[in-house]
Amino acid sequence: MKKYLNIMLIILLFSLKSFAKIDVEAGDLAYFYVSYKQSIKAGETQTIKIVAKDAFDNDIEDFNSNVELKYNDKAVKVQLNNGIGILNFSETKAGNYIFQLFYNGKSYMLKDSYTKGLLKDFKIYVQNNIADKVDIATSPEFIPGYTKRLKLIAKDAYGNLVLDTSGLEQTIYVETNGLFKTTLDIKDFKNASKELEFTPLETHDIVIHVRDKNKTLGEMKLKFKKQNVGEVKLIYPEKVKAGQEFEIILTVYDTDGLIIKAYDKIGKPIRLTHTGKGILYPDTIKPSDFVNGEAKVKVVYTKSEEIKIIP
Repeated sequence: MKKYLNIMLIILLFSLKSFAKIDVEAGDLAYFYVSYKQSIKAGETQTIKIVAKDAFDNDIEDFNSNVELKYNDKAVKVQLNNGIGILNFSETKAGNYIFQLFYNGKSYMLKDSYTKGLLKDFKIYVQNNIADKVDIATSPEFIPGYTKRLKLIAKDAYGNLVLDTSGLEQTIYVETNGLFKTTLDIKDFKNASKELEFTPLETHDIVIHVRDKNKTLGEMKLKFKKQNVGEVKLIYPEKVKAGQEFEIILTVYDTDGLIIKAYDKIGKPIRLTHTGKGILYPDTIKPSDFVNGEAKVKVVYTKSEEIKIIP
């Protein structure tokens, strides 16, 4: 009986040993796992999560120390508690930011969710944001009736040129206090710029406004350049019949040799004289007869003779 009890005791002790738990701890530090977004916009904040790992991908929960993230020309210390650390990353300058992680002065390998292998560094792309300011590049004057060329240059709130428009949504309105209006999508801008043409017809100063739905992005005043009459050219037939209508064409040029296309708005009546003894009528050409600086008018001369008509 005693021998039986001894055998049972041995079996019991062996059974208890067989079911005893073993606490397997993480191994030595081998690398760090980093969790992050590969792309953000200028001024946005994202969380970079850092986890200490051993060679078998186990979290090292008793790791409580500072590590250093170096990127571009900066270095930031991150405190890891229970093996995990958080960095809130935000930059206003657009571009690529390349990160390396150091612990005790030594560079450590990294892993992330985007690649399977170990990395020396990881990269975050900071994209420019939507346009917050639009510079208007053009000469400060305009001549009515002549094409005006503008170059719009878009910058975000942090001064970055809006070079990358992927994923951006913004409607931009360009208009004057005159007749010109147009609508642009931010994706119409190439290399941060967009060229426009319009033909102002106003005979006063105008202001170009650039805005989106929330605010004014840019303004520029254009000064109306008044043209002074330099010459009036007159074309008429070589032969007509007395008392019969014929057409004459007048074109008004300024002192620089440019047609005064807004003569109908800023011009004065032109009195026609002639070298003959008959009557020419009408002998006064009104500004309202002009279209783009040119007037085509039917006139009659009463006497059969050779004449010269002079504006």
